[in-house]
Amino acid sequence: MVKVSIKAPRFDPSAEKVIIIEWKKREGEYVKKDEELVEMMGEKSTFMYVSPCSGKIVKIIVSEGEVNVGEIIGEIECYE
Repeated sequence: MVKVSIKAPRFDPSAEKVIIIEWKKREGEYVKKDEELVEMMGEKSTFMYVSPCSGKIVKIIVSEGEVNVGEIIGEIECYE
């Protein structure tokens, strides 16, 4: 098992912040690689962040609201 930090992505090259709208999974739930994980909004559009691996959500650090690009918002224990 490897613990992976989920960071707020830079969806728009000029954006420094994104807004977390909703997590599609909760702490303790399992997720598959490429499964929808977090709905976010940039300056111009809404997008879905997908899981980088199959595993379990061990921690949600920021559940909703505005965050800086690159900020850690959660952690997954990957089983791949």
